[in-house]
Amino acid sequence: MGTASDEDAYLPTLESLGYVLTVREPSFHEHRCRKLTDPWVVNLHVLGQNCPEVIRHRMFRELAACAPRRPRATRTRNGRRCPEAAT
Repeated sequence: MGTASDEDAYLPTLESLGYVLTVREPSFHEHRCRKLTDPWVVNLHVLGQNCPEVIRHRMFRELAACAPRRPRATRTRNGRRCPEAAT
C-alpha cells in the first residue's frame, strides 16, 4: 500500500469484506480506522508510512500476546467463542 490517504487503493477491498469507516484523522499520521462486526469484532487501523504509532501498536500487540489469559477472554463481547479458545 502506498499511503493511508490513498483510500481508493484499499477501501474498495475492505468495504467488500464488510469493514465500515469509523474514524478518519488525516492530521494524526493519516489515521483511519475501519470496523468489522461479523463474524468477529475487528478494529483495523490504517496509518501513514514510517508512523511512530505503528511501533506503539506492535508493542501493545506483543504485550497482549504475552499476558496471561483470563477465562473471560475466551469469549467476545457478544458471547461468541474466540477462534483460539475453540481448540
